[in-house]
Amino acid sequence: GTREYKHTYTVDRSVKVVGIIVITSDRGLSGGLNINVLKLLMKLVATYSSKGIKIYFFVIGKKAISFLERYGYNIVSKKIGVGDNPTLHDVLGVVHTALTMFDKGLLDSIQLIYNEFVNTMLQKPTVKQLIPIHHVVHNETITKWDYIYEQDAKELLDKLLLRYVESMFYHGIIENIASEQAARMVAMKSATDNAGELINEFKLVYNKARQSAITQELSEIVSGADAV
Repeated sequence: GTREYKHTYTVDRSVKVVGIIVITSDRGLSGGLNINVLKLLMKLVATYSSKGIKIYFFVIGKKAISFLERYGYNIVSKKIGVGDNPTLHDVLGVVHTALTMFDKGLLDSIQLIYNEFVNTMLQKPTVKQLIPIHHVVHNETITKWDYIYEQDAKELLDKLLLRYVESMFYHGIIENIASEQAARMVAMKSATDNAGELINEFKLVYNKARQSAITQELSEIVSGADAV
């Protein structure tokens, strides 16, 4: 159901403090889904730690919360009980806390880790940078336009960028939920198939034991009749 991916990271030297938003499920029985995300998280943490970068965690899901608390990591904000159909309002508290710290200059970067849904059989642990937003440079000649804004340009763009970050965060949650459902379905099918195989094996053992017992009883009856 799940597959482990190798990741490499390019760490900006100007980054001194980073916030990592981790998304896992509340429940288990989903194969290696949560384990693969936590492995990816630890690789990212090791990369930042080797550069002397401080890390704050913002967590969704019991699995990541229990893992990080067990090892004494600093969790600034956490959320459980997201469910299978969360609204944007239900989950925004975590990302807003991270954005507030970024606005105050307490964070230099915000990363998002979650399971990307590829297909029913494949879920990919993924890291995305929410803030700062990557600047895409095109080789083509850029034509400059003079736009007229109904509101102040800065105010309007600030709102749009906030909505953009929120949508990326919510997209990560939805992708992780879809991945969880798929991974759980595959894990339960595998468990059911294994249970079926065990039942067949036990039936075979039972039938052999029963046949042996019947044969022995018949032998005793025949021996008794011959004695008479």
